[in-house]
This record gives sequence, structure tokens and C-alpha cells, in this order.
Amino acid sequence: MCLSGRYGRAAWTLLVAGVFTMVGFQFGAIHARTNGIWTFWAEEHDSEHGNGLVERRVAVLIIGSARTLVWPAVCQNIKANLVDGLRQRRKGSVQWHVDVFFFIALTDAGPKGRNLSGQRHGIDELSQCKDILKPVHIELMPETYPMPKHESCLSARDMPNYWNQTTFWNVPGASERKYSQCRRVVEAFTYVEKVYEPKAGKRYDAWVRARTDSVYLAPVPPMADFDLRKLTSTSLAMMDHWHLVSRDCKTALPFNCIKCGHSQFDECSNRPEIVRSFAVQTVVAREKDVAWLRKTQGITQLAARPKPHEKQGYLFVECDRWVQECGRLVNKTKDGQHTVNGSWHSCDPSPCRKMQLEFLKAELPAERAQLLEQRGSEHSRVAVLIIGSARTLVWPAVCQNIKANLVDGLRQRRKGSVQWHVDVFFFIALTDAGPKGRNRSGQRHGIDELSRCKEILKPVHIELMPETYPMPKHESCLSARDMPNYWNQTTFWNVPGASERKYSQCRRVVEAFTYVEKVYEPKAGIRYDAWVRARTDSVYLAPVPPMADFDLRKLTSTSLAMVDHWHLVSRDCKTALPFNCIKCGHSQFDECSNRPEIVRSFAVQAVVAREYDAAFLRKTQGFTRLTARPKPHEKQGYLFLECQRLNEECARLVNKTRDGKHTVNGSWHFCDPSPCKKMQLEFLQAPLPLD
Repeated sequence: MCLSGRYGRAAWTLLVAGVFTMVGFQFGAIHARTNGIWTFWAEEHDSEHGNGLVERRVAVLIIGSARTLVWPAVCQNIKANLVDGLRQRRKGSVQWHVDVFFFIALTDAGPKGRNLSGQRHGIDELSQCKDILKPVHIELMPETYPMPKHESCLSARDMPNYWNQTTFWNVPGASERKYSQCRRVVEAFTYVEKVYEPKAGKRYDAWVRARTDSVYLAPVPPMADFDLRKLTSTSLAMMDHWHLVSRDCKTALPFNCIKCGHSQFDECSNRPEIVRSFAVQTVVAREKDVAWLRKTQGITQLAARPKPHEKQGYLFVECDRWVQECGRLVNKTKDGQHTVNGSWHSCDPSPCRKMQLEFLKAELPAERAQLLEQRGSEHSRVAVLIIGSARTLVWPAVCQNIKANLVDGLRQRRKGSVQWHVDVFFFIALTDAGPKGRNRSGQRHGIDELSRCKEILKPVHIELMPETYPMPKHESCLSARDMPNYWNQTTFWNVPGASERKYSQCRRVVEAFTYVEKVYEPKAGIRYDAWVRARTDSVYLAPVPPMADFDLRKLTSTSLAMVDHWHLVSRDCKTALPFNCIKCGHSQFDECSNRPEIVRSFAVQAVVAREYDAAFLRKTQGFTRLTARPKPHEKQGYLFLECQRLNEECARLVNKTRDGKHTVNGSWHFCDPSPCKKMQLEFLQAPLPLD
């Protein structure tokens, strides 16, 4: 099993470049699947096992925005015509084994910056394609990367191919988008060579770079037919749509796609001749809406979509572009530096037109259909947003506790009350500077470390977020007293960066609420009636009450932790706590206009769980009988519940009827430390996180 993030990709870089949205299954859909929810940590598949040793391997790198890869018809075509075509064996030739890789951006700005597709897909929408193509690795990539400065280029003519795209196309952002296309290809080659091959014990003899939205009119030739001394592209599409080359040439096309002209062959020192082949008949397939197809293509007899899929687009094969490219190159023996072989019969449009009609009738992407079909089928929904640094969420014991005591607690049904359906969301920063800027945890986790937690909690959406956001200037605040809560944290704690870190905590909460309301709900056809904000490193001493027990006219927090650790509120209040966490005091209720009363409840018994090393636990907590870690886990920490903090917070608030603006109900027996101490000992013996 392998996934992204292991080769020089810090989580904050990914988030700056683009939002990674991973919209998952609804719980109803999860339980309906016999094999359980699909994870985006791809299983290892040896795509072929010959009789004897594996002799030659080719890696097919499918790179780009998700686009039509979410349609089963596209993936079935890639499987039948690309993957199975390459692995055919010529008599007397060596057997080639084909491994597929996905390097996917879930968000897409549309071709050349124009919002023609512009969709944001969820990782779940690739589930059918995963079943069909069985990729050995899936990596989620940003929509765009920030462009570097090419100060080493010698002149304007020496600049990379992408640098003038904005001017050439007269489209803002076109250069950045072209750079990002090239960068993704380079990142993919680098990952496979530097990370995947050493880890899997494999060595690929050749690479194929393919687009996510390309289909094939006929099977491509077997690998034995390609001359690996040359770089083979297709004559029936732009040169950067598809190419096959030996492992000695790891590059995007054109060669100066991402580098200055004078250094364009750094990763392709053999400088192979480029051959453009008619045998690779690739054509672009895009999703288009019915109005566009009728107006521009004259296609009027489209199958009506049943409810609730009326607005779903149709899968359209762009035969006109294919015919134009074919006609431009055919019957030439030389086109610039590209050797071309073929004849006019290669441009026969009838096979493409036939496939075009077939694809217009293609079945809908399954997961999108399932999400829409759930609309209106349930009475009430609550979204549990688990927000923060990964921290102890990588420990299965923490996730099992959240599942049993938070998720299952909320979904309990009181007799005579409505059934509440609980959806879990992850908004996670993989890098953590530690509490209040102190490097007490300070770990950097990989997305793969969350795989076990994903299996347990089955989140419908996972989003990777930056560790910190740059703080804005609050010029609209009226005075120092009107400033947001975070602005003086550095001074208050005397810790550099504490204000930025507090701002980032608040900002993540706001970003999470905004995404669910503005993006996920419209796409999934779902409307949540309430939100729960929970930390990633909190566990629960007992099941929380059912949703029916909470008064949604009020905002409920916990009495056993700081007010910003956990809260439940109606959908009308999308805010971090305290209300002025991120905004000036005079505008703190902009996203919570009903200004609910805050109730701090003892029924939600949340306590923080952190990973600490043995030395800390022995010195500060007196734990001397810790289970020895087997090799190679000697330095692995232990899962420690901070019961002392819980008891202090409980004692401070208990038996009060008013604490500032927080209504508190409870009695001293709620501060009994024994349940926490018991769980503390259990968690110290928790199984290690799976890497």
C-alpha cells in the first residue's frame, strides 16, 4: 500500500497550490457496499504474474485533473485499449507487465483557465475507476503550483514553454496552469523512480504518460512494437497528450515545458528522436451539459435524465479536434522535428463518431448518482467536522473511541424522536508545530497514517489543510479591544508564532464550515441541520447524548475542556469559538446572526489524548512500568490522556450556575477522576499506529 506525500511534498505546499477536496460516501452507501468503503490508499497490485520471473515492466502514469476519469466508460476504455493493448505479447517477444498509477488533481479550473469543466470531484468518485484499472498508487495533487522565477534562463527565447501562455491565450492564469500540468508530470516520474521503485522492489523499463480525459479508438500496439530508443507520441492529438519513452527520459513534453531551453534535457540526456504514431488513436472525452451539446453540436436527441439527475452532463468525445489534428499531420514525412507516418485513411472520422454516440449514452458515475438519490430520504442530519493537526488521529484507539462515543452516541435514537444521520468530515493539517507553538508533538504525518482511522470513521470528505495561514491585517477593527481573539496570543503566551497558530486554528474551522455549506451540500444534494466541531486529539470518557437531547436554539460546548475544544450548534451558526476568534469584535456575529446562548454541558466528557515519549512520562507523570517497544519501534511514544487538565477544568466550573456567559449545570460527582485514570492506563497500552 502506498500513497502520496512521501517525496518532498509538505502538506502546506499542497494546500497553498489548491484545495484538496475528497468528498466520500454517505453512510447509507457505505453500508450498502459488500466490500466496504473504498480507500484512496491503493492496494498493491502486481498487474500480471507470468510463468516465471517478471522480465520487463512499463508504468502507465495517468496524470491530470480528475475530469472524466470519474465516468466508468472512460476507465473501461483505458483498461481495454491502453492497458490491455500494451500488455499483449507478440510471439517470440518478452512479456511486458503493466502497472497503472494515478496522479490526480480533484479540482479543475477547466481547459486553459476557462471554466469549461471547472468541477471539484471527490475521491469517492474514482472508486469505480480504481476497481477497473487497479492502480498500484494513487496520489492527490494540487490543481496548480505557484510558478518559480526562472532567473537562470539566458533570454526570452530560453524561457520555458509555459511562461508566455497567459499572453498567448489572453487568459489570466494560463501560464500557471500550463506550468502545473508540466510540474505534475515531473513530480509523477520523480515519485515513481525515487520512492515507489525502491519501496516496491521494482524497476520499470519504460514510462507511458497519459491524460485523465483521453480515450482510445482502438487498442494501442503491444509494448514489443515500440522502439524505446525513441520517444513515441500520438499523431492524433497534441503532443503533450500521450507519450511512451524508456526510463532514461523522465520529462514532460515539450522538453522545455518546465525548464529553460538550455537545460531542457537534464532529465532526458539521451535526447531521443520523437516519433508521432497513428497507431495510438487517442481522443479527448469531456462532460458537457445538454444546452451546450444542442447549441454547438446540434445533438438534440439526448436521453432524458431521470430525477434527481436532470442537471447531470453527458460524456462527449471531441472528434472534431481529433480530425483536425489528424488532417494537419497526415501524409507528412516531417513536421518540425517530429517524424510522422500515415495516410489519409487514418483520418476516417467514422470510428470516432461511432464512439461519440456510444459515450453520449454512457452510464452515470455511480457515486454521484448515489449521493443525489439520497436527497430527501432522511429527516435530520448532523455533520461532525473533525478539524486540526493529525496528531493522535493516527492512533486506531483514538478513532475507535471517537466512533463509539461521539459518532454512535450522536446517532442514537430516542423513542418518539426523529432519526439523526451522522456524517464525518476530516479537515486535517499533516504537519503540527505543537501546542501553542511549543514543539511538544511537532510531528509531520503522512496521509497513509490516517488509513486505519478512515476505515473506522468512514469520513465522507477528507481535506488536507496547511499547518498555518498567514495572518491578515485587521484595519477594520475599531480599537485594540475590538481586535480578534488571536491577535495578542504571542504576547500573552510569550511564544513566537502563537498568534499565527491561533489564527490558523480559527481559520481552519471557518474554512471547514464554508466548504461543507458552499461546496459539499450543493454537490451531494444534502442539507445538514446541525454542526459538531471536534478536535483531532480528543477522546470521550462516555458516549455523548443523542442528538435529540441537544437544544439547537443554543450552542452546546463541554464543561470539561476549553470552550474551543468541542461544540454543537444549528446550521445557522457557522463559527469558531470564541465568536471573535477570527473577526473584529463588532463583526463577530456575521456568521452566527442568531447569537445563541452558550451552554457548557458535563454530558460531553472530552479529554485530550497526546503522544508522549517514555522519558517525559517517567519524569513528569511517574509512569515507570511502561511496556517496552519491540524493534524497530523503540522510539515510538505512548498515548497519554491528560486527565489532570480535565479535572482542573471540571473543578473550576462545577457547581456554578453562571460562569461569565456560559451556563453550567452539574455537581461534584462529575469530577470523579477514576474513569479518566482507568482510560489513561488503557491508552498507554494502545496498539501502535500502522504506518
